[in-house]
Amino acid sequence: MINKIKFFAIHLQNILPLYFLLVQDIYALFWLLFSKSSRKNQTTFLINQRSWGFGHQIVELRYARKIAHNCEATILATRNFANKFLQQKMTDDCMQTVIFNFEFSYEIATAHIEKSRKHIEVGGPNDMVSNLAVQYKMQYKLAKSANAGYKRIYDSFPNHDFSDLPQFFRISEESFLFNKLKNYGIDPDNWYCVLHIRNGGGWSQIRDTNLATYHQSVEEIIKQGGQVLLTGNDLSSSNSKDLPYLPHNAKSDLRLFALAKQRMMIASCSGPAQASFLFDIPVVTTNNQFWEFFTWSHKDSSLPKMIRNKATGELLNRTQYVELRSTDKYSIEGIHSDYESVENTSDEILIAVNNKLEELKNEDYSSKISQKSFRDSFDESFYIHSTFSKIDNSYYKKYQKIFEN
Repeated sequence: MINKIKFFAIHLQNILPLYFLLVQDIYALFWLLFSKSSRKNQTTFLINQRSWGFGHQIVELRYARKIAHNCEATILATRNFANKFLQQKMTDDCMQTVIFNFEFSYEIATAHIEKSRKHIEVGGPNDMVSNLAVQYKMQYKLAKSANAGYKRIYDSFPNHDFSDLPQFFRISEESFLFNKLKNYGIDPDNWYCVLHIRNGGGWSQIRDTNLATYHQSVEEIIKQGGQVLLTGNDLSSSNSKDLPYLPHNAKSDLRLFALAKQRMMIASCSGPAQASFLFDIPVVTTNNQFWEFFTWSHKDSSLPKMIRNKATGELLNRTQYVELRSTDKYSIEGIHSDYESVENTSDEILIAVNNKLEELKNEDYSSKISQKSFRDSFDESFYIHSTFSKIDNSYYKKYQKIFEN
C-alpha cells in the first residue's frame, strides 16, 4: 500500500506541472473565444508569427509592430522564443500577447481565429503546413507562399529608416551589458564584428558551415584593428583561434545587444543574418543557400553557394538553379544526390569582407557592377524586388555568366 502511494505521489509530481500548463492554455483559448473585444471583432489577431526562429522574430515582429500601431492588436505566440528579450521589447508597448505552452494549443487557436475572427498573417505558413509540405515534396510551393509573405513585409518598409522601433537598451543597461561582453573577451572601447556560424547538426544541415573557412577574414579584421565575437551553436570544439565566444545559451538581452553594437557582421545562412532589419549595421551573408534570398538593407551583401552537377563537374547556372528549386531537388531540407552545394572559399569570404570594410570606410554601399539582369530574371512575386542588398561586387563579377544565364 505504501509503495502504491509513493508511486502515485511521484506520478502526480511529474504530471502536475503539465496539467497546470494545459489549464493555462485552456484559459487562453477561452479568452480568445469569449472576451468582449474578441466577440465584437474589435481585436485584430496577428497569427503565424514563428517565435522559435530568430530570423522570423526579427522580420515578423517589426511588421507586427507596424500593424499594431494602427489597430487594437493581439499577437499569438508559443512559449518557445528564440529570443525572449526581443519578443518583449517589440510587443510590450503596442500589442497584447497571448502565449501558449503547447504547440497544439497554438494551432487550435490559430485555426479558430482564421475561420471566425479578424486577423492578419504576420509570418509565413504555420508549422503544420510546413511539415505537410516536407512530407509530400511540395517545399517549392511552400517557399513561394513564404516568399509572398516576406514580400508583403518588406514592401511595408521601403525606406532605410528605424524610427518605428522601440528603444532596446537604456544607457544604464548598455553599461551593464558592455561589461558582460567584456567578460566574454570583447573590449568595449574598440570595434568588433560578430561572426555567426550555423552549426545546428540536425535539421537543415545543408546550411551548416565550416568555421575554418573564415580564419583569413578573422585575421584581416584583427589586422585592421577590430575584434571578432563568435556566435552560434556548439562551436567551442572548433574554435581553434580561441575567439571570444558568446554561446547560444547566453541571456537573450546580451545576444541582442551584441548584434546591436557591432560595426559589421559576417553570418552564415541563418536567422541572425537579418540583423540589419533592426540595427543600422552592414551584414555579409556567406554561404547563402538561396540565390534570391536578399536581406533588406542596402548596406548588406551576400555570397550565394554555387551548385555542382556531380556527373559533369560543372556549376549550374541561374536557369538550372531555378529548375532544381522548382522540382524540390534543392530546398532547405537538402539537395538531390546528383548535385552538391559548394561552400564559399576562404579567399571569396576574405575578398567580400575587405569589400565591406572599404564600403564602411567610404560610406558607399552601391553595386560597382550592374546586377539588374540577375534581379530582373525573377518575376515580381519574388521579394528580391522589395529588398535593397546585393551580391558582393567581386563575387558577382567572378560568377557573372552563371548568375545571368
